[in-house]
Amino acid sequence: FNPECVEELLHLPAAHQPDHIFGDIREFVPDNIRKDVGLDKGTEQSPKDLEFILTSATMKTKAWCLKCGKYCSITGTDMHMGSPPCVDDSRSGLQMKHEGKQRKL
Repeated sequence: FNPECVEELLHLPAAHQPDHIFGDIREFVPDNIRKDVGLDKGTEQSPKDLEFILTSATMKTKAWCLKCGKYCSITGTDMHMGSPPCVDDSRSGLQMKHEGKQRKL
């Protein structure tokens, strides 16, 4: 949902752009649970409760695509997790083993 990241993706050479560029991944959260997951002035839940809510929900599969200029379906995604707050997931941390005391961040 970071506008600078969206702009960076939109300005990549066409061969390196993803098929779709969604402006805010939170658009995929269904309306009926948005407050339950801390959106729309809702209360933030514990990680355990949040995991239960999200895995029990049927997520939206369409959102506005900035690349195509229409609503598009998400079929899969690649995600790179690794930055200073996520050192346990970084390539130099625990080598993406999804373990460690910083994992919850």
